[in-house]
Amino acid sequence: MVADHPDGRRQGDPRVPPRRPPRRDPGGDRASGDGVTPAELRTDLDRIRSRGYAINRGQDISGIYAIGMPVVLDEVAGSLSLASPSRDLVDDGRDAALEALSRAVERVERRLSEREVASGPGSSSR
Repeated sequence: MVADHPDGRRQGDPRVPPRRPPRRDPGGDRASGDGVTPAELRTDLDRIRSRGYAINRGQDISGIYAIGMPVVLDEVAGSLSLASPSRDLVDDGRDAALEALSRAVERVERRLSEREVASGPGSSSR
């Protein structure tokens, strides 16, 4: 499978850093990556659901840190995330990042709800 890299390059391209096995970093979620057992995955997903966000401490791409939150209407409609080459995003800057991301998610959910109401039941906005 060929997947897009965040900067437009393709995986398999020698300029793209290889995926690393997930680290068992405190606070980092292992919900992706090879070598995660089903029990570990369930535990991580339960923790992510209960706190409302996921953290990536460079498990997928070395040196890229991220926080993601779901966009929920009646069900999960998508997600928004912040990514940075700085560890501060998930450490010292986590509270500010979560606040900004939470506000953005609320705006997206509100806009999607307004579109859904305006287009009526059974219609599609596509």
